[in-house]
Amino acid sequence: MCLEATGATKIYGKTTVLQNVSMNVFRGEIHGLVGRNGAGKSTLVGGITGLVTLDHGQVILDGVKLEPGDPEFALNAGIALVPQQMSSFPTLSVGENLLVGRLPMGKHGLVNWTQVWELAETSLKLVGLDVNPRVPMASLGVASRQMIAIAQALSRSAKLIILDEPTAALAKPEISRLFKLMRNLADAGVAIIYISHHLQEVFSITDRVTVLRDGLSRGTFQTSEISSDDLIREMGASSALTKRARKSQTHHSSMDFHKDNVLLEVKDLSKENAFSKISLTIHSGEIVGLTGLEGCGKHELVQTLFGLQGASSGTATFGGSSKVAQRPRESISRGMGYLSQDRRGESVFEQFNVADNLTMTVLDRLQNKWGFQFPSKAETVAKNAINTYGIICTGPEQNVGTLSGGNQQKVALGKMLESGPSLLLLEEPTQGVDIAAKASITTIVAEACERGAGVLLVSDEIETLLQVTDRVIVLYKGAQIAEFDTEDLDGETLIRAIEGIEA
Repeated sequence: MCLEATGATKIYGKTTVLQNVSMNVFRGEIHGLVGRNGAGKSTLVGGITGLVTLDHGQVILDGVKLEPGDPEFALNAGIALVPQQMSSFPTLSVGENLLVGRLPMGKHGLVNWTQVWELAETSLKLVGLDVNPRVPMASLGVASRQMIAIAQALSRSAKLIILDEPTAALAKPEISRLFKLMRNLADAGVAIIYISHHLQEVFSITDRVTVLRDGLSRGTFQTSEISSDDLIREMGASSALTKRARKSQTHHSSMDFHKDNVLLEVKDLSKENAFSKISLTIHSGEIVGLTGLEGCGKHELVQTLFGLQGASSGTATFGGSSKVAQRPRESISRGMGYLSQDRRGESVFEQFNVADNLTMTVLDRLQNKWGFQFPSKAETVAKNAINTYGIICTGPEQNVGTLSGGNQQKVALGKMLESGPSLLLLEEPTQGVDIAAKASITTIVAEACERGAGVLLVSDEIETLLQVTDRVIVLYKGAQIAEFDTEDLDGETLIRAIEGIEA
């Protein structure tokens, strides 16, 4: 046995994100770790690597109990993490990145560069990468940088390598090369934990797979003995019922939209290296969901429609023009609103108060002809918005940075809606908020639709997509592969499409 993690538990405030989870990994095994977003995968990996201090439980590597919350101890013991968002020093050479923090020193305290290049070349050979160790990291592609991260782990004599979504940005030939390397490492006795949302890859490369769901372990299975249907079921298609059989938690009715009033019509829209030939329509009063795995192109599509990124080809007819907006200002002038997934970085200004945030998009209404603002008007608008959107705060003067995540999101939504957009582009509007805030936010969106707005809602949350949207469009590796009417859609069918598994 290489790794034994037992009883892993982590609690943040009143929320238990990981509860009594156990997992073991054998030497020479490729062990899959799967689960929907929020299942607890990152927390478990954090506990294993020491990046997260577990409240209960222990981690043993090769018979040695690891110190909780001590990543350096875990690294020296032989655990290496290759994260999805790899960090490196782009201006330094490949060799310097490989040996960062442990460059060999020669006489007089100077770096022994001859030894650096020799050690780097030896490490690169371990992963079959033919790269000059003297070139800067910035000159290499994602696949090569990933191989270098694995080479760095091997140069530290890693016993366990954890790969977090390693194929997210790789092309098929690069994935094949990575899988060949993984199998060679496993044959040499290295244990590998493989984290992925791509179930086809999990079935292709892993020996066993552990499933997490809502912070709990659903069990560990021999990959060859479990079907994709059973694995998806264990991961938690959060509802096996169709929308027709569920009672909606919002005021929005699936057939309330106006089929004759098309707000947005996208035809063959493409962006190089992001998405290709996307076509969709959104009607007045309709909520259309957009989902897919990380890297599928959904966020790039929304940002392209809003003018934050440029399109390669195609049209997007909205507000009297078929041209794709070149700038956000152009989109806003046509009547488009955008809510970023980066709430704290882009959607609200935490250093400003609630009133300043809520009135930011309607300043022209609060000024006289000489450009002077009427404070009383701003306060009235802010108070009305606080009531309309159910923002829980001490008053308009409270700093937004002191609000809960859910109330910050309601401020962000309110700021956008106060300008009266006819089309809403929403990225993960209910992500990271509590149940009450989620219900409030979906109600705000549904009420905007009742007033005639159309919505393109990007979300990874299966339950939200099933309950709130009229249709769901699924992207997979940049391609539009499925579209469903949610009236008769169940969670398992949607997850299969998201995972790219044919029905």
